[in-house]
Amino acid sequence: MFGRNGSPLDHEHPRLLARVFLVSTALFFVWEKLQMPYFEGMGYYDLESWLFCFRAAIGDAVYTVGILAVGRLLFRDWYWPVRYTPLRIAFLLAAGLVVILYIEISAHLLGRWSYSAAMPLVEIAGYPVGLVAIAQMLIMPYLSFRVAMSRPL
Repeated sequence: MFGRNGSPLDHEHPRLLARVFLVSTALFFVWEKLQMPYFEGMGYYDLESWLFCFRAAIGDAVYTVGILAVGRLLFRDWYWPVRYTPLRIAFLLAAGLVVILYIEISAHLLGRWSYSAAMPLVEIAGYPVGLVAIAQMLIMPYLSFRVAMSRPL
């Protein structure tokens, strides 16, 4: 396996994973803060909500790195998210959808949060899932990969 510039990727992939994780955490944190009006009991300015969003962003970044790693196993390429093919795009969207359904249904079952009246909902497998949350995991992993992979390591 070779990296973007033809060099062996053995020494590059830990830095790539770290970069994807850090970029994802930052981008997901912004999204988490922006979607707060769609959830009940989330005050924008209190420290607790900032910590909640930061923890959520870290979790989202871990899932994003997981999507990258599984895709790497499937496509034998660490840069698969930015080397477009219909199959790679389909995998990225499907993986994001599976991740968000797991997160949202688990949160519903465990009572971790509830949606405000502003959240557009869709029922999946008998559970309400927020469309803003679905959009998050369909958009943000790709955006994270684009930003993290836009410059050489």
